[in-house]
Amino acid sequence: GSVQSLTIASGTTVPLGDSPTVTLTGGAGFITNNGTITTGTGTATFTFNGSSVYSFTNNGTISANSLSSFATLAINFVNAGTVSMTGVSTFDFNASFTNSSGATFSTAANPTFAVARDFTVSSSSTFPANATLNLDTNPASCNVTDTLDASGVTFTAVTISRACPAGGAQALTIASGTTVPLGNSPTVVMTGGSGTLTNNGTITIGTGTATFTITSTFSNAGTITTITVTL
Repeated sequence: GSVQSLTIASGTTVPLGDSPTVTLTGGAGFITNNGTITTGTGTATFTFNGSSVYSFTNNGTISANSLSSFATLAINFVNAGTVSMTGVSTFDFNASFTNSSGATFSTAANPTFAVARDFTVSSSSTFPANATLNLDTNPASCNVTDTLDASGVTFTAVTISRACPAGGAQALTIASGTTVPLGNSPTVVMTGGSGTLTNNGTITIGTGTATFTITSTFSNAGTITTITVTL
């Protein structure tokens, strides 16, 4: 299919209004914001209708403090500028999320992020504390190798629930310096044709029973700490 690219130039302001939906169509597509995007109230959704890679890169400013929720559907989201969504506590990224070095991502207190691919937050960026992270699955992109790299983030809780259709292969690596608090009686799922979990960071578990349902391999090269738990 066709490839399309749109760049919002520096100095240009794009007011998307209330509950905006931005849709890309084609084989692949890329939006780069070097200017300023503003929104009104409601939910902002960035989605695609196509067969390949889509990405939204923010090098400028997104001012959306009156939104109540924000979602991207099968679009890789990269913030290298400033995102201000201080009214939003729920984010759904149906692909990858990156907050780059020097970037600022502001939300409501105690936000929850659902992410279906990589989750990367630079330790030299600004990102909210006490975030909850749910690593879920996009069945359309299961043959992937992903990384959770967020050494500067203090998570309240992290869940890992990635079940691919039969034949799908997936791998997740927890990077060195990243702490993943699974909480009490957690269930971790990495399944499909193959499913691999590698811990190079720190996994913490509370009380109860921890259940790891992993098709292939769970490798620990980091640290796993528990209070009282049955594995």
